[in-house]
Amino acid sequence: MPPFKKGGSFVRFFVEGTLPDTASEDFFEALSKERFRSIESAASEELSAGWVSPSDPSGQDFLREDILVGDFVRLRIRVDKKKLPAAWLAIHMAAELRARDGKKISARERKEIRADIEERILPRTLPSVSFLEVVLVPRSAASRGALVFLFSTSAAAAAECAKLFHKSFGVSLVEVDPTTLAERAPLAAEKRSYLERCSPFSTERKREPARPQRARAAASAVDDDDDAIAETHAESAEAF
Repeated sequence: MPPFKKGGSFVRFFVEGTLPDTASEDFFEALSKERFRSIESAASEELSAGWVSPSDPSGQDFLREDILVGDFVRLRIRVDKKKLPAAWLAIHMAAELRARDGKKISARERKEIRADIEERILPRTLPSVSFLEVVLVPRSAASRGALVFLFSTSAAAAAECAKLFHKSFGVSLVEVDPTTLAERAPLAAEKRSYLERCSPFSTERKREPARPQRARAAASAVDDDDDAIAETHAESAEAF
């Protein structure tokens, strides 16, 4: 089994809904149903995400000894993205335009040329591959339910993980933050009522926006003019 990285960040999620018993056939059938499917031969830009076993990145086998680790469930999500590199597209587009002897083409024709290039080249383009490590804690005393650890802080990764959990098990993931953590804490009714009156606040001091140097110079000149006018009025008053 591939080991975890020695360091990294993670995000926690509460599980809303009922998961099947992680040791049951239903759980492993749900994983298999939403397993990763290859898009190597796809002729269009695509994204494929699905479950894979920690020891089998192809998504064909889900071995219990790889996934069930003591009281935890170790899962892995494979995400493949297939996209034509911009440099290759520019090269082939330039070649198509040269073949037309500099003849001006319309936006519709340019779009058709691009589609033709993608259709010819994308099947030969390998997708980028990334993996998301996931640990499921079926029963957590802190959350009084299941807890999910996603070893990534990317918003896109979190969205993909939540979508896959919903498709596989029909549950929702709610990110753990101070509010959701307090809502699930075993508090007395009186203390829990305080949460309804809480509102976010900032401890940062507000700073006035700095004026540009030219604006500061102009403001200084105006102040000097005001001082000069005041002195003139004072001298005129003394004269009378």
